[in-house]
Amino acid sequence: MNNTTINLTDAQATFAEMIQNQPIRHFWDWNNVTCRVEEAKKAMKSLSRGEQMMSEFFIALWVGDNELSFDLMTAARRLDQKNRDIIIDWLENPFWP
Repeated sequence: MNNTTINLTDAQATFAEMIQNQPIRHFWDWNNVTCRVEEAKKAMKSLSRGEQMMSEFFIALWVGDNELSFDLMTAARRLDQKNRDIIIDWLENPFWP
């Protein structure tokens, strides 16, 4: 994601990089800086539990509300190291896109 061609804040550009390999990445429209949250929620039903947890995390971060009840303790126990590292990096330097 190159925020010089699309007008994103630094936080939005960082977020776009965070989700670039996530299954729900296609629900973000970076030209309009929006997310089709309701469609993403529906699509989450077909994801693995780990993918669902990461989707919950990303949607909560995007909307600024934990409406999907992302559970940090369960995520720490069940996610692989790569996904835990994404969350750890955010916890060390939190931002809201």
